[in-house]
Amino acid sequence: MSAIEIPGYKILKTLGVGGQATVYLAIQKGFDRKVALKVMSPALAADPTFGERFIREAKIVANLSHKSIVTVYDVGEHGNFYYFAMEYLAGGDLKNFIEKGMKVRESLQVISKMATALHFAHEKGYIHRDVKSENILFDNDGEPVLTDFGIAKASNSSTQMTQTGKLIGTPEYMSPEQCRGKKVDGRSDLYGLGIILYEMLTRQVPYTGEDSVSVCIKHVTKPLPKFPIRLERLQWLLDLLLAKNAEQRIQTGKQLAAVISRFERTGQPQSASVLSEEKTKVNAPQADLSILDGEPEYFDELHTEQRFHTSDERHKSNTFKTVAFILLGLILVAGYFTQSYWKDPVSRWVDKNIMRKYQELNTSEKTTGGQANDQPLLSETDISTGEDKRVNPKELLLEADSLVQFIPHKLSDIKKSLKLVAAVNAIEPGNKSAKLIYQNIISVCLAEATSLAENDDFDAASQWIFLVEYEQPDNNLLTTVKNNIAQLKRDFEENKSRRVATDKRIEKLLAEARLAINEKRLSPPAENNAVSIYQSVLNIESGNKAALAGLKQVTELYVSLIEQAVKQRSYSKARTFLARFSSLSEDENEKLRLRQKITQSEKQNSIEEKKRRKKRVALEKKKKIEKERVEKLNDPLTQMQLQANLYSAREYENNQMYVLPEGNNALDKYKRVLVIDPLNKEAGQGVIRIEKIILTNLSEAVQSKRKQLAEQWLTQLKLFNPDHAQFD
Repeated sequence: MSAIEIPGYKILKTLGVGGQATVYLAIQKGFDRKVALKVMSPALAADPTFGERFIREAKIVANLSHKSIVTVYDVGEHGNFYYFAMEYLAGGDLKNFIEKGMKVRESLQVISKMATALHFAHEKGYIHRDVKSENILFDNDGEPVLTDFGIAKASNSSTQMTQTGKLIGTPEYMSPEQCRGKKVDGRSDLYGLGIILYEMLTRQVPYTGEDSVSVCIKHVTKPLPKFPIRLERLQWLLDLLLAKNAEQRIQTGKQLAAVISRFERTGQPQSASVLSEEKTKVNAPQADLSILDGEPEYFDELHTEQRFHTSDERHKSNTFKTVAFILLGLILVAGYFTQSYWKDPVSRWVDKNIMRKYQELNTSEKTTGGQANDQPLLSETDISTGEDKRVNPKELLLEADSLVQFIPHKLSDIKKSLKLVAAVNAIEPGNKSAKLIYQNIISVCLAEATSLAENDDFDAASQWIFLVEYEQPDNNLLTTVKNNIAQLKRDFEENKSRRVATDKRIEKLLAEARLAINEKRLSPPAENNAVSIYQSVLNIESGNKAALAGLKQVTELYVSLIEQAVKQRSYSKARTFLARFSSLSEDENEKLRLRQKITQSEKQNSIEEKKRRKKRVALEKKKKIEKERVEKLNDPLTQMQLQANLYSAREYENNQMYVLPEGNNALDKYKRVLVIDPLNKEAGQGVIRIEKIILTNLSEAVQSKRKQLAEQWLTQLKLFNPDHAQFD
C-alpha cells in the first residue's frame, strides 16, 4: 500500500520510480478503470519550475490525441503532490522486447508507427527530445505507444537546458545537435528512432561511455555506426536516420514511414529525397513481404538471436567456389609445364606469408565457434593435392567486421580484425569489402586514441596510435591526431601543475576557515571571518564540497546561537544573528521559523513580565500594610484597646450574647478588634465561631419544628450578616 493518497484514486502498486516522479498502478474510482498515475516527488514541489514542467507534460500529451501516443485522463494537485492519470499500458516497454530478441519486420513496424506518432506531435508544434526504448510501451494488443513528454518543448522555443551545464535528454539517444546544446527540431527525434532501430537489431546502442560527456562526444565525432554484414541490407536506412548533419537525414516522420512502407513492398533501399505521396498510396503494387519474414537467405538471419553466429552454411558463396575451382584448374595446367620455375619460390613464400597466419586463424576459429568440420584453413597439401579446403573470405570479413562493431572497442579485437583482413587480402588482393573494413579499423583506432586522450588516458591512447603508425604510417589524419593528443597532454600537464598549486591554496584557506569557526569569527563584521574565507575558496573552485559544507556549518551555528539568545531573552542579539543567518541561507522556511520563534518568545516574555510586575506591586503593598500594622500594634494605648475589646468579647460570648443587645455583644467587640488589627487571630476565630453557633442553633430549631425559637435564631443571623448566603 502506498504512503500517499490522491482523491479519486485507489493506488494498487508501484510501476516505476524515477528521479523526478513515481508511477503507480491505480484505479480511477469515478470510472472504475485502471490508470497509470504519475506523481511528482514532493521534494521537487518546492521548486515551481518542476511543478510547471510536470503540469506542462500532462497538458502537452492531453493535446496530442493519437493512437500511438499515451492518453491523459486527468491532471491535478493535492497537498504537496502534482499528479496526472494516463492510459495504463500493460504490455511492458520496448527495452524488454529488445532483450528477448526482435525480427526485422517487428522492428521496422515499431519505427514506422513511432515515426507517424512523432510526425503528429511535430505538426502540433512539440518536439519530444527524449525518444528512447524505455519511453515506448505496448498496450494489450501489442501496439507500441509513445510516452513521457516530460522534457518536450514547443518547436518555436530556443530553450535547450534547464540548468547551466545540464543537457536535456538521454545521452545514448541524443542527436549531435542536441549534444552540442544547439536548437533542435523534429529531426532530432528521428535520430533517436535511428538509435532505437540499431538497438532493436543488435541489442545495444552504438555509442556508450563512462559519462554523458563522453557519449555526446561520440555522437558528434564518431563515424556512423555500421550494422554487421548480415544486417547490411538495412544500412541505408540507418545512414538516413543517423546522419551527423540534420539536413542529410530523413526530414519528417511522415517521410520515414513512407520510406519504410516502400521498402516493405519492394525490398529495395530507398532514398528519402525522391519519395512522393504517390509512392505511398494504399493501392500501390504489393511485393512479396516474405523478405521481412526471413524467407530469403539474406534476411533469415536478421533475427537478433542469430546475428552473433559468425559461421553458417547458408552464407557460403557458391560463386567463390566456382571461381576458385576454375583458377585452380588453370594453375594446375599452367603449373605442370612451368613448375621448374615457380615451385620452390612459391613454397617458400607460402610458408613465410600464409601458412603461419592461417594456422593462427584456424586456432582462433575453433575457439570462437568456427566451421563445423574444424578443418585447417590452408596447408601445403591443399596446393599439392588441389583439395578444396580453403577459407571463405566472406566468413573472415564477417568476423572482422563483427569484432569492429563490438563496443566498447578492445585493442585485442582490433588487432585480430586486422589479421583477418590481411588474410583476405592475401587470398583476394583488392577485395573492396576488405578495404572498407580496413579503413574503418584505422578510423576506429584514431577515434579511440582521441577519446582516450580527451579522458587523460595518454598511455592507452599511444597504443592505438602505435597500431596506426605500424599499419598506415602515411595516413592523412595520423599527424593531426598525434598533434592534437600531444597538445591535450601538454594542456593536461599544465592543468595538473596549476591544480596542485590551487589545491594547496584551497587547503590553506580551508584551514584558516576552520580556525575562524573555532574562534567564533563566523561572518562580518568580524575580520578574517569563516564566511569570507569559504567564499574565497568558492571563487577559486565553484562547487568545492568542503567550502559548501563549511558554509552550511556556519548557518547551523547561527541557528544554535539564535536559539541560545532566545533562551536567554536576548532578543536584540537573536535578531542580529538572524540577519546574518538570512544573508547565508536560502531556506525561507527556516528563516520564517526562527523569526516566529523570536517574536513569540518576546511576546510571551512581555506577558510574563507584566505578571511579575503586578506580583511585585502586590507584595510591596502587603509589606507596607504589615509594616503599618506592626507599628500600630506597638502603641501601648492600642494594645489596651485590643485587650479590653477581646476581654469583653469573650465575656459576652460566654454569656451567649452573640449579636444582642446591639452595641454590647461579642460580635461587635470582635469587629472592633479587627478594625484595629485585621490579622488578629482571636478576633477572626471568634467571628467564625459566632456564625457557626447561630447556624447550628437555627438548623436544630428548624429540624425540631420549634418555630418561635427558629425565628429568634434567624433574627440573630440577620444581625450577624443581612446578606448571608443562608437567605438565598
